[in-house]
Amino acid sequence: DPGHGSFEDAKEKDVEQAMENWLGVAGARDDAVYVRTRVLDRLSADKRYDEWSKPRRPSGKENLDTLAGILLDAVRDASLRYPIDPDRVHVEGLSQTGFWAWWLGAFAPDRFASVAPMIAWTWHVRKVLPSLRGVPVFVLHGTNDATCPWAQAKSAVDELTGLGGDVTFLSEEGGEHVARTWM
Repeated sequence: DPGHGSFEDAKEKDVEQAMENWLGVAGARDDAVYVRTRVLDRLSADKRYDEWSKPRRPSGKENLDTLAGILLDAVRDASLRYPIDPDRVHVEGLSQTGFWAWWLGAFAPDRFASVAPMIAWTWHVRKVLPSLRGVPVFVLHGTNDATCPWAQAKSAVDELTGLGGDVTFLSEEGGEHVARTWM
């Protein structure tokens, strides 16, 4: 989990509790090592995140690939510190972190066993969807999401499926951005 800007000012215990909640929802308390970075939190706190994640950045400036490289370094570091099978690393995310699950999967498709972007934008991966053909992708999205409209997620799923991608799309009828979709 690459982190989330909404945790930029959160205390460690609050972030830890949020991750405990996620592990419970995912049913993964006993059989997974859950690594959550504070990369996006820190970049959001010092205002670099908004600048670096703009869709069009001048050549030579920090951009989405810069952030992906930092996040992959965090995965590499965790894999060296803990008994993590590098062939079984999955990246998931919700909302802003779902945005990053899409991007990390496309940026380094050979690095992840699967990606699970949930209730997330897809504008940033539309041109690179072919790179996700060999990665299992699970997408969760609510039909009433006013923040990240359902239609854009459905369109990306359809396009990736049309490219031969291995995609599972769970559409939550009436689900909003977080409420009634993920919870």
